[in-house]
Amino acid sequence: METTGVSCRIIHFCEKCNRRIPEAEMGDARRLPDGQAVCGGCAASLAVAAPSSQRAASERVSPERASRSAIPAAQPSRPTARARGVPAATGRGFPLPIVAGLGVLALTGIAIGVMWLGSSEAPAGRTSARKSGTVGPPAPTHGPGEAATTRRPDGADVSTGVASPSSVPTGASGTANSSPRGTDAGEKPDTYDPRRETSNLLLGEARRFRAANPKDLFGYREKLEYLCTNFGGTPAAEEARALMESEARLPELPDERNPRPPAPEAWANAVQILPTVDTGKDRVSGWWKMENGRLRSDKAMWAMIGFPYVPPEEYDVRVVFERIENDDCLLVILSRRGRPFIFSIGSGNRHCSLETVRESRADILPTKTVRPNIFPNRQRVEIVVQVRRLCLRAYLNGKAIVGCQVDDDGLSLNPSLKLPKDGQVGLATWNSVYEFQSFEILPVTGSGTLLR
Repeated sequence: METTGVSCRIIHFCEKCNRRIPEAEMGDARRLPDGQAVCGGCAASLAVAAPSSQRAASERVSPERASRSAIPAAQPSRPTARARGVPAATGRGFPLPIVAGLGVLALTGIAIGVMWLGSSEAPAGRTSARKSGTVGPPAPTHGPGEAATTRRPDGADVSTGVASPSSVPTGASGTANSSPRGTDAGEKPDTYDPRRETSNLLLGEARRFRAANPKDLFGYREKLEYLCTNFGGTPAAEEARALMESEARLPELPDERNPRPPAPEAWANAVQILPTVDTGKDRVSGWWKMENGRLRSDKAMWAMIGFPYVPPEEYDVRVVFERIENDDCLLVILSRRGRPFIFSIGSGNRHCSLETVRESRADILPTKTVRPNIFPNRQRVEIVVQVRRLCLRAYLNGKAIVGCQVDDDGLSLNPSLKLPKDGQVGLATWNSVYEFQSFEILPVTGSGTLLR
């Protein structure tokens, strides 16, 4: 708006084409209902597009249009008072993004409601089973003398082939072509057999053990024997039996290279070592104590003790013990004809080995093996080590676990584990508390020597 002095002149611009409306065209101009103006050309196009009722209303002559100008002079106005905090009306509708968002929200709510209603409807014939906690076939939909039918989820009736009692011929026993009880027609019956599944798992475990321990035929065969004994009649047990006769078959070795463990009554002639121990004199490292005839170690990093005894040329040694605390290893320090070696068990609660040996020939037992959770704490454990001229054997609770074919020059010992006197036997524990109930040596060839 341009003003000069006290006089004023109103300049109008078309709301549609943004063109200034000259004074000459003011007669053709048009004022819109919201107070805006359009030129004559745009007014004509609006008149064509507007409904007939609107055109009729706009064509009525108003007091303002009786004057020379169709657009009244602007009247100074004062803003109307409105409630505090309430924005003035703009005269325009909601923006398109807000309308679209409200529509999407409404559609989402409708979809969720439809899904909820669909999931809450139970299939026909199943409602009573759900309430009772049992699953069975739907209620029969057949009459006397008709074949039984069941309704599929898609609404179709499928014949189960089960006739009603009245349709079974006299003297017939049972029903023909009956479906397994508790299953719908067309579905496979439940063939899950926990015994069969467990046997398959055990067979897979045995194969993985074989792959990880290719030299441990005893351990592999032990797992197959357990499967055959406890899961006989299953396909996995039959396969395990075949494997025992093929790849798990133990080679024949002479008795001098594969001696039998001593009979239980033979230990009556064994030499009892623990009564000869003086913890104050025989301790090498760590702290040892004797209580009620039992020898106990502490959790030192190598608690070691040497016994006052040198074993004979060939012998068997039996150690009975419990691990009281922690889960690390026990070493039984032995010797053969003055050459020391150790039997190690329980390292990481999984390892077992003969250290340090260099085999002279292949054996049916491994020199080292891994058995997870090899023995639990606070339970009686018995180990037997057989020392022979040509071989070594070790048993854990009556079962062979490691062994080797070795000459005297194949035996050695880490210097850090050497005992004060050559050839003597002893014990060592690592970061674990062990309690020993007995330490016995049964001579086979020759006789041992007490050192005091």
